[in-house]
Amino acid sequence: MSHLPSFTDKREAKKYLFDEYYCFTNKKGETLRKCPGEIDGQEFQLTDLVDCTVEVLDCMDRVIIDRLEGCRVFMGPTSGTVIVRNSTDCEFVSACKEFRISDSSNCVVRVMSPSPVILEDSSGIKISIFNGAYSGLISHFEQAELDYTSIHQNVKVSDFSERNDLLPKPHYTRETTAGDLWSVELPGATGPPEYPLDLGDVVPSSPPPPLHPTPSLDQLLVSTDAVEPPIATSGDIEEPAVVPSEDDRPITPAVDEEEPPVAPSGDEDEDPFGSFGQDDPFADSTKADEFDEVQHDPFVAEDLFNEPDPFVSSEFPDTVSNAAVASYAGLESGDALSTWKSSFDLRVKTLDASNATKKEELQEKAEEDLDEHYAQRTTSNSSRFTLNREAETEMISSLESSLSEWAKVVSLINVSVKDEGRDLQRMRSLLLQLKNC
Repeated sequence: MSHLPSFTDKREAKKYLFDEYYCFTNKKGETLRKCPGEIDGQEFQLTDLVDCTVEVLDCMDRVIIDRLEGCRVFMGPTSGTVIVRNSTDCEFVSACKEFRISDSSNCVVRVMSPSPVILEDSSGIKISIFNGAYSGLISHFEQAELDYTSIHQNVKVSDFSERNDLLPKPHYTRETTAGDLWSVELPGATGPPEYPLDLGDVVPSSPPPPLHPTPSLDQLLVSTDAVEPPIATSGDIEEPAVVPSEDDRPITPAVDEEEPPVAPSGDEDEDPFGSFGQDDPFADSTKADEFDEVQHDPFVAEDLFNEPDPFVSSEFPDTVSNAAVASYAGLESGDALSTWKSSFDLRVKTLDASNATKKEELQEKAEEDLDEHYAQRTTSNSSRFTLNREAETEMISSLESSLSEWAKVVSLINVSVKDEGRDLQRMRSLLLQLKNC
C-alpha cells in the first residue's frame, strides 16, 4: 500500500479512513459494493445516493442511511441499529438488532430482527421477509451475535407515525412473501451463497478474503517522536550520590553497653531550651500517663452536647454499630420501601371501602327519593284525572239539556266581562237576542 497518504494528525487520518472506506456518499446510478473483511465490525454510512444498487456484504456495528432515493440496499448482519432517514422509493434488505425508519415514504423493508421495526413519521412502508444470501453470511450472523434460528420471520412493528395526522394512511403494510432471493456470488468464495431461512444442503463456509483490505490507522500515521538528545558525559553533569541498599550496607556489630553521654564543658554554649540533663517525661510509664491526661489537642473539637454517635459502637469505637449497619442494610434491601408500599396499599384499601359505603348510601337515598317522587306524581295525576272527568261529565250534561242552540253558545261565553279597549256591546246584545229566540 505504497500509494497510501501519510498523516501526522490522528484526526485527519481517521477522517480519511471514514471518507474512503466506511461510507458511500454523493453517488448516482452506480453499483457500490463492500466485500467481507473490508468493514470488519465498524460503523458504515450511506448518504445522498440516487438510483444506486448497494451491497455491503460484511458484519457492521451500526448503519446510518440518510437521503436515499430509488436505491436498493443489501446490508450484512449488523450488531447494532440500522437507522434510515429521509428516503423514498427504496428497498432495504437487512439483518440487525433493531431497524428504525423515519421521515420516509414508499419503501420496502425486508428485515430479520429480534426487535420490532420502529416507524416514525413515515407512510407507505412495506414490511417483508429477509431475502439476502452470500457466501459466509452465517459466520457474519455469529459475529454479530444474531441467532437466525430463533428470529421469527414476521417481525413486529411499532408505529409511532400515528401521532402525525397529516400522514397518508396506511402507514405500513405486510408482504407475506420474501420476493426474489438477492443472491450474491463473491469471487474467491469456498461455498455457495447461504440463505439463513432455508439453508437446505448448503454447508456454511468462511467468508472469502477481502479483495481490497482496509488499511489500519497505524499505516497512515507518520511517527512524530522527537530525536533523543545526546547522552551527557561525566564532565557535563554531576553524578548523584549512590545510596547503598539494605543488602549492600555493612553489618554493624551489636553494642552491649551504651557509652555515657558527654556533658558539655563550661566553654560550650548551654542548651537554650534547658532540656539537656532533664529527665525524660516518657521514661517512666506513670509520668507518661499523667502527661497524656494533662495534654489537650487543640485541633480536636469538643462534643459540647456530650451525645453518643449513633453510628459508632461504644464497645468498638472504630467500627460502625450493628444497629446502624442493620438500618442501612434494610434501606438497601428495600425494607423501608416495602413498608411504605404496604401502608400505602392499606390506606388505599381503606379509602376504597369508605367510598364504596358512601356510594351505597347515596344509591339507597336516590332510590327512596325516586319512589317518593313517583308516588306523589301518581297521586297528583289521579286527582287531576278525577276532576277532569267530572268537569267533562258536567259539560256534556249541560249541552244535552233542552236549551236552544244559541242558549248553549251563550253558556259557553262569559258575557259579563267588559273589554275597555274594544266596544263589544253590539255583539253582546246580539247574542242575548239570539238566546231568547
